[in-house]
Amino acid sequence: MPKLLPRWRRRTGVSSQENVPAQGAGTEHTRLRATLPGLFGREPLLRIDVDVETRRDTDGETVRIMAQVDGHLSAPPAPALSAPPSGPRSLRLAAQARVERAVERVARHPTVRRQLERAAGHLRSQLVIEASTRPLAKGASALIPAGLSRIGFGATRADDSQYPVVEAWQGPVSRRGGASHVGVVQIAKRHLPPGLAKSLGDRPFNLTAVIAHQLEPDD
Repeated sequence: MPKLLPRWRRRTGVSSQENVPAQGAGTEHTRLRATLPGLFGREPLLRIDVDVETRRDTDGETVRIMAQVDGHLSAPPAPALSAPPSGPRSLRLAAQARVERAVERVARHPTVRRQLERAAGHLRSQLVIEASTRPLAKGASALIPAGLSRIGFGATRADDSQYPVVEAWQGPVSRRGGASHVGVVQIAKRHLPPGLAKSLGDRPFNLTAVIAHQLEPDD
């Protein structure tokens, strides 16, 4: 897969929200994080990271939303049940242990186990939405990441199209299998509903959405 988007960031921890100091006058930056525990092993099932940045300039405003999802479904362990709990436990830990044993029992079924082993792997997804009311010489194409522009995305400008421009690419991850998918959508002011376009007045409007998925099987 071409290196189209920033390297996937791997973070751990419980759900949190972090306000990052402004990077300049008129800039607001908010970050949201969440982690969902895995079904088997210590690897989390999902890591979710959302960044929202708003930049206010004298000639307009730009909002950028980036959401990253890093998922890992591990293959179930050898078919053996966990040892029964020993000693006193809190109600929360006892309930968690019961759920884990129930999941293990289901995973022991041959059909379920085969499906879990087949589905085991890493899923990485990224969604980037950037909208701007600043005057951009290249319109929505100017908001497409440079890595995607270099391989041909954005060749058709939204301002020159009667409808929003939708482009897509897909390809293998490696010889072992897996797949990568990338999609880009460009929207210009002319594509907005009349009422919304009128509310913007003389201000321009451009929006680009990029979504990428990469599914890679476990070794």
